[in-house]
Amino acid sequence: MPSTKISPFDISGETWGKAVETTPGLWVIATRHHPAGSKYNPEINNRCLVFRLNDASAAGQPVLLIANAVDNAAMTEVRRIEQDTGLKAKYLIAPGAGHSLHLAEWHDAFPDIMVLAGPARIPRVAAGKKLAGSSRFRIFDQEDPLPMFKGQLEAVNFDGLGGFKEIQTPYEGAHDSMFAMIKTMLRNMPPKDPHDELWLYHVASRTIFGGENLGWNLGRKERAAMNFMMKMMLKAEEVYIMTGPRPVLDKGKVARHWALILAWPAENIFSYHDTLGMGQVGGAQGALRAAVGKTKQAAA
Repeated sequence: MPSTKISPFDISGETWGKAVETTPGLWVIATRHHPAGSKYNPEINNRCLVFRLNDASAAGQPVLLIANAVDNAAMTEVRRIEQDTGLKAKYLIAPGAGHSLHLAEWHDAFPDIMVLAGPARIPRVAAGKKLAGSSRFRIFDQEDPLPMFKGQLEAVNFDGLGGFKEIQTPYEGAHDSMFAMIKTMLRNMPPKDPHDELWLYHVASRTIFGGENLGWNLGRKERAAMNFMMKMMLKAEEVYIMTGPRPVLDKGKVARHWALILAWPAENIFSYHDTLGMGQVGGAQGALRAAVGKTKQAAA
């Protein structure tokens, strides 16, 4: 990993529905989100990230990469970034197995974009099947997800984890009720469907964006407003690892992924669902190392 001057990172100005440049060449768009589109799930932040990077597969030309196809309203801010930078969004990457509901809509709205997804789950679910015939849909290499951005945006596709099987969500027209949500959870316990979660490391700012096996960093007030089931999984103002929703299926794979991620000299770490303006700024590598140590997942 090249040793360079660290770019400052500031997420304190994160604002609903607006693209905020947190460090040169990295914008965060916060969107309001009810998981699966259910009104019975709490409202959380769902971040869309936009990176300005040099694409080695195109002679080093600058391009925009979008991570996480969130609510379609965020497309307006992405187009504003395109206009302000004079660059086009060339890649849209799904940052994890569960981040797929809006992929087809973003694919259609940006006719020049290449959609990238991990191999473990998305090709098997409705969104992946819908995009399978498109020349602009590609399954990235498990061992080297983003080779065109080496030294700028490093990536580890964290497989060997379990999660829920695919179900039709309220967003897709399924009946929305508390009973249906509880029944779905009980039918999927323990979660054993193979999932993969993409971890990204922005080299210039030494910032990690974890997959869904990274706990959401919530404010105390926001966690207090969660329902009982969510409170059992989530913590406030802390870096931690999600173990219940993302159990280990393959200890060897998981340990190898942690070895790669913990080698990143990270200063900051965020999930896609942290409370507005929150995450770990400073001391990220030590905090993550301690969190992984508590789970014993780094020992094969």
